[in-house]
Amino acid sequence: MSAKELRIEHTLADADLPDWLRSLADWIESGCETDQPACTLGIPSADIRSVKLGLKRRGGTLALRLIVKGDSPDDSAQAPPPSAKTTTKASARRRNPAYKPLKKRLGISFKTILAALENGTLPPQEALAAFIDDSRLMAASPGKGQEFYPEYAAACTALEAAVEAKDLAAAALAAETLTTCKRRCHAKYK
Repeated sequence: MSAKELRIEHTLADADLPDWLRSLADWIESGCETDQPACTLGIPSADIRSVKLGLKRRGGTLALRLIVKGDSPDDSAQAPPPSAKTTTKASARRRNPAYKPLKKRLGISFKTILAALENGTLPPQEALAAFIDDSRLMAASPGKGQEFYPEYAAACTALEAAVEAKDLAAAALAAETLTTCKRRCHAKYK
């Protein structure tokens, strides 16, 4: 038997929460006879060791995080050794501890912005303001990724202007530009 873990992060409206929780209960009752995500990972409900469910309100939506840990038959129970990349990330965090909370806040506010845009609404003003403020702090920080900061700052300005003008299409385009910029930077430096 080897340990398996399933992580699900999902954004949903308040009204959708009861149905989502019912589907989770159905999965546990069914013994993995449904098409729930944990079944595809190979964690029958009888083999669950722990379930963690977290809900956070972000703007007008709920951010849901589910972590299911369990056992499943598998001969490859060996965990891979830590890579040099992981070690580098850990040492970078120790050198600049204030940067980690900043990046975490950026991630939370950006997820809220993306969730609102995916739902066809403009992002909440408080999430946008927090994201723009934290983005300016990040862009002012020396270190890796500085070559991406001008493009990132321009996309932040475009997002802010689009939301102010109540232009959903322009806001979505600016958010996509920010996502692309972030992915390119993280691919190079993370």
